[in-house]
Amino acid sequence: MRDTGSRSALGVIHGAAQFKVHSSHLAVGLLFSVAGILACMAPVQSDTWWLLRAGQDIWSTGTVPLADAYSHTAVGRHWWNHEWLTEALFYVLDGRGYDIHDGVKEEWEEGDVEVVD
Repeated sequence: MRDTGSRSALGVIHGAAQFKVHSSHLAVGLLFSVAGILACMAPVQSDTWWLLRAGQDIWSTGTVPLADAYSHTAVGRHWWNHEWLTEALFYVLDGRGYDIHDGVKEEWEEGDVEVVD
């Protein structure tokens, strides 16, 4: 790779080839790193608890809810549940769920360890 001389470059030798890292590349990397850190520190969204409860319903019934059960103004109305997989996943990541082994339902919580023979 050639350096045009208009940008400062830091040469890194790797094997027989020399790669140049320009300050613009470092700036873009820093920008994405800061954006990622800020995204991880964002507050909980207002519908997080709804997602966890719907995930609980999915795991307890084994079906995706298609009727609204929690809104005051829309109870029983059709619910286009386009987030059902996320709800089920968030419920498990939150540390709750169950397994069924030999017809026995074993509920588990965060920190539980289950050994299956």
